[in-house]
Amino acid sequence: MIDRRLIFALVTTVIPVITLFASLAAEILFSKNQKFFESIKQFKSGFDFVYFILFSIIVFVLSYTFSPILDIQDKNQAGSILILIFFIVFFYGLGPLLYPIVILFRSSRYEEYKDMEKIIQVEMNYAVKVRIVNRELINAFATGILPFSKIILIGMPLLTDLTNDELKAVIAHELGHTKKHHLFYLMLIMIVIQIIIMIIYNHMLLPFFLLHKFGWLVKGITFGLLLVISNEILGFFQRKMEYDADKFAAKIVGKNSIKKALEKLNKITGGKLQVKSISHPTLEQRLLSIEESFSNE
Repeated sequence: MIDRRLIFALVTTVIPVITLFASLAAEILFSKNQKFFESIKQFKSGFDFVYFILFSIIVFVLSYTFSPILDIQDKNQAGSILILIFFIVFFYGLGPLLYPIVILFRSSRYEEYKDMEKIIQVEMNYAVKVRIVNRELINAFATGILPFSKIILIGMPLLTDLTNDELKAVIAHELGHTKKHHLFYLMLIMIVIQIIIMIIYNHMLLPFFLLHKFGWLVKGITFGLLLVISNEILGFFQRKMEYDADKFAAKIVGKNSIKKALEKLNKITGGKLQVKSISHPTLEQRLLSIEESFSNE
């Protein structure tokens, strides 16, 4: 008979894998302007196998080690909730902490960009690490929630496809995420949402489902709906933060520079910025938001 601890650890470890491929499938299905193989290519360019393996190993080891806590028969409802909160915080907090550390130690894939770091420090009055992703990744993003781990990543194609002013504007946008601690707030929001959903599900809905003949079916559907709702709530905050980072960049480099940079990014990504996603507004909405931010001042 398979050990329950092993089953629990395997299921917990597989969840990020399922989430990863579900996100890829959703992007391919809903991104009308991007072809299938282009989506796969971008996915491979941004995917870090070393980080994913390390993350999976740590999740498995910790899940296997602490799973006996879940089997304590005499724990009360408060104890169950505390255990649930611990696992949610551990599960959603591990990635943001681990990923930047992996980047700092992988110089072959993430090359230092000292010249841009100096420009940011002089022109934008902020010290932050900048790394070039040595892959065909047409993107830039911020990572890290701890002071020493905050890094701005730039895909290699952006260095050749964008002008110097456009590149500065893109980096100013990512700097907005960093200076305003968006990643930290997103992590907290995600944790709070998941805790609320799991408490509602485990302590309010689950007992009701078990009383019905087809409770298992309704239980699965309801759990899926709760996950969709949680993603929509998180997406709402992500879109707000994208607007906020655009406005920050506009104040640093000028509204025309960030608008031109967004339009260029839309062009070199095959119109990807025109498509609304869970985490990002459309290009038109972002440009309008930038204009409105200046007209209201």
